[in-house]
Amino acid sequence: MSPVGTHTHIRMGFRLGGAANLKPVWSPDSQTLLVNESRDMDNDTFDVYTLDVVTHKAKKKFKNVAPVYGWVEAK
Repeated sequence: MSPVGTHTHIRMGFRLGGAANLKPVWSPDSQTLLVNESRDMDNDTFDVYTLDVVTHKAKKKFKNVAPVYGWVEAK
């Protein structure tokens, strides 16, 4: 989406599971989004993806885990 809200594009779709997906988390360099997709409503678990905003490619990083709320760089 442009800064003024025009030119929107869907980069990643999610299956409907009945639970709300959480807001995405931006990487510090603003090149990647971390996305939590609802996996199991009863256990409050998620599949976690990274989405490269330049290439528009998504990659599953974690499966059936607790949601991720912030970006932490490993040293």
